[in-house]
Amino acid sequence: MIETEKVFEPISKAVNNCYETLFPGFPLFPKFSFVRVMTTLWRNYVYSKARPQLLTSFIGLMKKVRERETGLYKENLPKELLEEYMKSKTIQTLGRFVQVIADLSINELSIHYLGSTKFPLEEPYNQLHDIIVTETKYIILLL
Repeated sequence: MIETEKVFEPISKAVNNCYETLFPGFPLFPKFSFVRVMTTLWRNYVYSKARPQLLTSFIGLMKKVRERETGLYKENLPKELLEEYMKSKTIQTLGRFVQVIADLSINELSIHYLGSTKFPLEEPYNQLHDIIVTETKYIILLL
C-alpha cells in the first residue's frame, strides 16, 4: 500500500492543492489519498456484496470451534493438547478474519483511539461484534 501511495503521490498532491485553492478556510484534514479511496471502494463495492456470505461462514466456523472447544473441556484433556488445539488453523483463520474486519473499520482519525475505551466502533466491525456476542450467548445457554 505504501508503494501504491508513492506512485499516486503526484495526483494526490494535485487534488489536495486544488481543494485548498477552491475551498480556502475549509478543513484540510484528512487529506485525499488513494489508499483511503481504494479502501472505501473495496468496502462499499466488494465487501458489501460478500458480507452476507462472509458473516454466515464466520458464524458456522465459530460454532464448529466452540463445539470442539467445549468437547475438549468436557474431556479434561491435558494442558499440552488443549494448547495445541488452540494453535489450530481454524483459530488462526477466525483471528485473521476479525483482524481484517477491524482494519476495514478504522480510518485515519479513529486509528488514534486504538486501545482506548473511547475507540469509535464502526461498520463492519460493529456488525461482527454483535454477531460474536449473540452467538456466544447462544453457546453459553447450551452449556
